[in-house]
Amino acid sequence: MSKEVIVYQAPSSSPTNSEAPKRAGRPVGARDRLPRTKRVTADKLPAMQFTPRDMSILLAAYAYRTISSTQLKQILAPDAARTRLNQRLSLLFQHGYLLRIEQPQGLSEPRKPYVYVLDRKGAAVVAEHQGVAPHDLEHWSPKDRHVKPLFLEHHLYINDVRIALLQSIAAHGFTLEAWHDERTLKRNHKDEVVGIRA
Repeated sequence: MSKEVIVYQAPSSSPTNSEAPKRAGRPVGARDRLPRTKRVTADKLPAMQFTPRDMSILLAAYAYRTISSTQLKQILAPDAARTRLNQRLSLLFQHGYLLRIEQPQGLSEPRKPYVYVLDRKGAAVVAEHQGVAPHDLEHWSPKDRHVKPLFLEHHLYINDVRIALLQSIAAHGFTLEAWHDERTLKRNHKDEVVGIRA
């Protein structure tokens, strides 16, 4: 294998002006406490300067479709403090780039990490980065925003396998040429018929 396709790596340059929103909103104060799963109104929206790291986060959310904050840390910043990543995720959620989903959990279970999905604004940025229209994105659909709990858990387990595979491949000096997820396999093989004999 010789060609590496890891779409969540940070780009070498900053986003274009059309991708990067201007710093807007009120100044961030020391007492800011943003709600976890609800977006604030425009007058309470903290300022945000779009960064290359934010672009990396959006590309990862695009590549994996649904991804937890823990998994994002594994692939983007395994040695960095979790707080900084969580701050960027909170801003991307509040500014409409990402949708934040709470995982179902029992009363006795510890808090599970939030799961992130590209929202329409984030999809538009990724589409411009890819040079296509949002509806032509291969790994995104507006329906991804409404993933059911059973399928959410399924996607996260697949992510764990994918991340472990990528890490193992990299540790042994190899690269992954391509990854075909369920959606790609269904699209490419939807007309094939498999016969089963008793």
